[in-house]
Amino acid sequence: MKRLLIALLFVLMTVAGAQAADVQISSGIPTVQAIRHFYVTGSSDISASLTIPTQGVKVMELVSIELHLSAAGGANDLTVTHDSVRGAEYDTVWLTQDMTTATDVLVQYNPGEAIFPAGSALDFAWTNGSGRTYGLAVTYKLR
Repeated sequence: MKRLLIALLFVLMTVAGAQAADVQISSGIPTVQAIRHFYVTGSSDISASLTIPTQGVKVMELVSIELHLSAAGGANDLTVTHDSVRGAEYDTVWLTQDMTTATDVLVQYNPGEAIFPAGSALDFAWTNGSGRTYGLAVTYKLR
């Protein structure tokens, strides 16, 4: 089947007068532009937003979310919400984690599991009632 498609492409190029440099054939998953990291640290509330760029980007793939606290967090939940570019009707909570006894949170996503369109955002929120020092690291890929 692949040979037939290549032969058909060659015939079409010949008829149209195209040169080999005029045609680019690609298949599969778009190439990864970059593996990136988003960091937030402090000892007050977490209220951070990772906005997915639109320039040269179609989607963002979330790889992992890591949060470390200096001591167990207290009574409030960590939430990660997808703020969709499509509108509030499509906003979804991706993670809710009770931080009462947690000092470390690690969520890893399988390839293709957490894909977000360009122009959307991921919002991270946690009310730090006990003044814990934290480090939030998000790893993602742009395509």
